[in-house]
Amino acid sequence: MTWKRSGQGEAEETMPDQLSTPPTGPGRRRVFLSSTWKDLWSERAAVRDALEGVVDIIAMEMFRPNRHPGLRTCLEAVSSCDAILLIVGSRYGTIVPDTTYSVTEREYDFAQSLGLETFVYEQAVDGQGPAQVDDETAEDTARAEDFRHRLRNAHYTVPPPFSSPEDLATRAFRDIKRWIGEVRRPSFRDRRAQAIRSPDGYALANLTKRKLQAKPFPVMIVDLAALNAQEYPPEPPGRMRITGKALTIRETALGHPSPVDILNDFPFPLVSSTDLLEARVALANQHALLVCLAHSEADLRQLHHFTEGPAQVALFSPEEAELPDDARVAYHKTYTQQQLKRCGLTKLVLDLVEERVNEHLVTSLKYGT
Repeated sequence: MTWKRSGQGEAEETMPDQLSTPPTGPGRRRVFLSSTWKDLWSERAAVRDALEGVVDIIAMEMFRPNRHPGLRTCLEAVSSCDAILLIVGSRYGTIVPDTTYSVTEREYDFAQSLGLETFVYEQAVDGQGPAQVDDETAEDTARAEDFRHRLRNAHYTVPPPFSSPEDLATRAFRDIKRWIGEVRRPSFRDRRAQAIRSPDGYALANLTKRKLQAKPFPVMIVDLAALNAQEYPPEPPGRMRITGKALTIRETALGHPSPVDILNDFPFPLVSSTDLLEARVALANQHALLVCLAHSEADLRQLHHFTEGPAQVALFSPEEAELPDDARVAYHKTYTQQQLKRCGLTKLVLDLVEERVNEHLVTSLKYGT
């Protein structure tokens, strides 16, 4: 059997002896990285770097170098994973012999048949539409476009196209971290089905979830005390209390239908330290609500980075800190040291998130947006 490469004649199919996989971490999830190679190698590298130590990535780069794995080997690798992370560009890629489908599309189909968690990221394209790739035929270009339309229809919450490897890595890290942190509910397989106690409440919760899937309201926590920190949680430990509170808020909100993340905890593996703040501000501007947490009055000097963007800005600061006159925020609430030590600040933030999400839902239902 031979592999037919689009527009490149034929190349011999070779089967690797085995995957050169790294040791699996205790209880760590396995994610299969699927995409074409020639046009997306830098994006794949960015994703692998961002997710190192978070999950075990299984990718064709881990097969024997200079040898393309057979379809069977690829599908066996998919079946060993808990999720598939699919990156879609302009190329359609290697065609499976005697079919009109690419290896990438077959990997995706097989993952769906197994019910794997699926993450889809589409590359932004300049101009009116995707241009034909030099070494692919017009038919391959059409198939690639059909595949993209199929993905959009199957996963109607596919985010907007990513603009760079850094942007992709940031999104993948956020989504994977949220996925592995989700509360896993116990199985009720051996219990008898019972009537829903509150049908109206169940229907409302289901409507809320579906509406937020179609029209997301992403929330980002900003730890102003560690805005320039390379690692999170940061040092020195003197400011760890507000950092710990940010982590607690994110953990408490895991079951919420609207995603809540921490800006400082996103990696930017391809961004230099001098450009880190700019990259974080650009990411923050993609969110609907920014919850800024200040540890002291000095942290309020960082607030101006976020008040010029499109997001709503909510500020929580110590009661003794004086808010700058030019601070333009949609919401401001002070907290006491007692609220910081206990659960008071967490409740204040989550109550605000709930209020803003409900306003967003009412607007969406009223105007059909």
